[in-house]
Amino acid sequence: GTFSVGVSTPTWVGGRLGQAVSLDGVDDFVQANQTGQFDNLNAITVSAWVYPKASWNKAFTYIRNQITGQNNGFGIGGSWDGTASSRIYIGSQAYDFSGVAEPAVDRWTHIAFTYDTATKKIVFYKNATAATEKTGPGTPIAASTQAFVVGKSGGTDGSSYKFNGFIDDVRVYNR
Repeated sequence: GTFSVGVSTPTWVGGRLGQAVSLDGVDDFVQANQTGQFDNLNAITVSAWVYPKASWNKAFTYIRNQITGQNNGFGIGGSWDGTASSRIYIGSQAYDFSGVAEPAVDRWTHIAFTYDTATKKIVFYKNATAATEKTGPGTPIAASTQAFVVGKSGGTDGSSYKFNGFIDDVRVYNR
């Protein structure tokens, strides 16, 4: 899809691999309009390098194509507001991976998750270390009307939180 930006224009800086998007935590984000690429997937892997410039202390996803509370799409983020849980959304269901602390401030961290409907397994990875597996719904990722967004969370009430830092090498695979 074609990427667009939020209220202001984020900048590009030296990243973990080439260039990373620099997000100010106020009004920067990037998105690709949803054109069905992620609809009805039986398996998905989402990964990114993140470099928070401030504590990521909100319970929100920052790489997603779903809005909290709606039964479609996916998201990756955390509930790093003192609970030390990484969080994956498959539709409206949150899957928390307790004991996986938030990415350190001013340091590159690789985060990823995999989901497979055949095995029903959801796994969160931080720096290539897998957390305990969770059992997912076993159904494909439902079609979403939401854009694929990097750097902004989303709620059904229109609220959102923006990521403060750098995000690099975002990848989505249908495997």
